[in-house]
Amino acid sequence: MRIFQLTDFLVVVGYFGLRFSKILGRPSLTIFYPTESLIAVSSSEIVIRGSLADGDKLTLNNEEVTVNAEGLWFKNISLEPGLNVIEVKAKKFLGRETKITRRISYEPSFETLTPTSTPTSTD
Repeated sequence: MRIFQLTDFLVVVGYFGLRFSKILGRPSLTIFYPTESLIAVSSSEIVIRGSLADGDKLTLNNEEVTVNAEGLWFKNISLEPGLNVIEVKAKKFLGRETKITRRISYEPSFETLTPTSTPTSTD
């Protein structure tokens, strides 16, 4: 009987040893777009896309983001003119986290800034 207990103990310890990083490690977070840490865009909206493995919760600027069954996620972001900082965090149940920051400079194009109609003169 004692041999079975020792064997059971070794199996459990071996299992946790092999799965240590999945259980207690950091989540694996990838951002597909934007890939660079600093980009400039001329559109007032952008779609941030990525994947998450081994994480329980994903937030983008402290707002929770849904991750599908394959681990893929996306989020539409409205940008303010100038520099926008986007912080993506993935957390595990036990609190370990991975964080990626992207800086997006929104520079409205000339067409966006000009009025759509031209005033007419009343001579």
